[in-house]
Amino acid sequence: MESKFYKIFLKIFWIYTSILSVIFVSFYYYIKLSLLLGFLIGSQSSSILFEIRNFFTSKALQKTKHPARTLSFLGFIIGLALIAAVTIISIFINHNSNQIFLLNEKLNKVIYPINLFAFLFGILTTPISIVISVLILRKGVNNGKD
Repeated sequence: MESKFYKIFLKIFWIYTSILSVIFVSFYYYIKLSLLLGFLIGSQSSSILFEIRNFFTSKALQKTKHPARTLSFLGFIIGLALIAAVTIISIFINHNSNQIFLLNEKLNKVIYPINLFAFLFGILTTPISIVISVLILRKGVNNGKD
């Protein structure tokens, strides 16, 4: 059974991701779809990372102290490996791309075809969605008391 927080989080996450995706698509004329591609890869990586952490946290809460520490550490390592793998693959794709978007070759490897700045911004969608969800839940609790 999903918690109220999780349902609110998912709604906020998808609304936030959709709005920013539309904004990034509006820059198509200037930088093609690299902003959108980088943001969506980062956003979905962040979402998968959240689900992995959520899974390992729920399993760790059911265990005793030592297995819980092991599960928490394992979840942390898997999360780091996921972000590292996606980042390395994105850099590899940019490095081996034959398309020249900018004249500056070094900047071209960071911006096109996967914009790594938008990728890093996309990774922040889950923490931002969590903060907004907590604020909404607190507002609902405070309104219920008044």
